[in-house]
Amino acid sequence: APEGLAVIAEEQTEGRGRLGRSFYSPAGTGIYLSMLLRPELAAEKAVLLTVTAAVAVAEAIEEIADREAQIKWVNDVYLDGKKVCGILTEASFSPESAKLAFVALGIGINVFEPAGGFPADIRDTATSVFAAEPKIEAARNRLIAAILNHFWHYYSNLTDPAIITAYKKRSFVIGKRIMVHTPLGNFPAFALDIDDSGHLLVRFEDGRDEFLDSGEISIRLNSKD
Repeated sequence: APEGLAVIAEEQTEGRGRLGRSFYSPAGTGIYLSMLLRPELAAEKAVLLTVTAAVAVAEAIEEIADREAQIKWVNDVYLDGKKVCGILTEASFSPESAKLAFVALGIGINVFEPAGGFPADIRDTATSVFAAEPKIEAARNRLIAAILNHFWHYYSNLTDPAIITAYKKRSFVIGKRIMVHTPLGNFPAFALDIDDSGHLLVRFEDGRDEFLDSGEISIRLNSKD
């Protein structure tokens, strides 16, 4: 299949998120977009694809809905403190070159609030782009077009510092106390910065600084902060 192939579903019966989680994807209310990519990118910089997609979604929402979007490292877009978009990047690596062979990039966005509202388990944490608006079908198409336009604008130069600048400008994790969830346990830390490759720099309570890769952790904002 050619690079840039985009598939858009009207609904997903088994929508997936990171770390094996499900993504609620009811019919007619969201954007469920998957793209095939073949980037010239080293494996250690793969997170830049997620970063770029998050920036593209945030900018598209700001352009079409005139709402301020924020980003939670590494793959979630928020509106007014609630999640509106999740991004899932799955890659195949070339063992000979240590580069990405291909990537399936998935973007799920709650465009309209479902009839009857969100399910009880996500009602307090999820929102939609047009939460209080009548359901205007053209809005989804305009959002899809804007997302693709912004994404392909950046994709031609994934190491452009402007991408990380746009990402950090919308980050609400930097400067916050967080909880780092790993297979070895949960560790409180302080989010210091995001580097040029999209990795999160944190300082643990023992004073140790570490760059985190998106594939190894889950971030929760510390409720005390």
